[in-house]
Amino acid sequence: MKIITTTLLISMGVFTGCGQAQVSFASRASAVKASDSNTTPSFSVPASGSNSGAATTSSGRLPVLKYQINGTGNATQYVSVPTRKTLKIRFIPGVQNKVEALTGATWHYSALSVTVHVGTQIQTLPFLRNGITGGDAESSVVVDFSNAFLSQCAATDSGCSQNITIAIETPRNDDACINYGWMYCPASQIPGQHAWNGTLQVQTDSTEEL
Repeated sequence: MKIITTTLLISMGVFTGCGQAQVSFASRASAVKASDSNTTPSFSVPASGSNSGAATTSSGRLPVLKYQINGTGNATQYVSVPTRKTLKIRFIPGVQNKVEALTGATWHYSALSVTVHVGTQIQTLPFLRNGITGGDAESSVVVDFSNAFLSQCAATDSGCSQNITIAIETPRNDDACINYGWMYCPASQIPGQHAWNGTLQVQTDSTEEL
């Protein structure tokens, strides 16, 4: 299989506003266990970028790719996805349960909003709750970025794919709003060593549809 490496940029911001029910926690440092769907990918592409050997579904295609995104502060996270010409994504915010080493506190948040940027295409997703106050986490709409990059594969080369590097940047959430009060709403960038996470689901030419 021929694999061509191409780098694109997906910028994900996390933003929240007021107008939501206040969240009450017995202790800011208490841990909240995330559901398995938010913490453990059911399938992911190996670091080599090849999905050969992965179990196919009844349709004969690979399952949708799922990448667990674990960030701290504003550090950029990267995902490399092999595809031919199809790139569609969905984002699901996760529950944060890591303890910050400096303070011993767990900085909870209740929602994330995501801006996705691929090439010249920008899509801002709506405010998504992560289910920490009850119920399931909300999922974003499916966003199609198939036209946001130029395929390097020849039309006659059916075995060709290219690695698309997705950079996840500038996260923001409402942890200050939840932990310190409404005077800090809406929140902006995630400060210091505060952790955040979510699941990035990806559809390519080889997978089932999102």
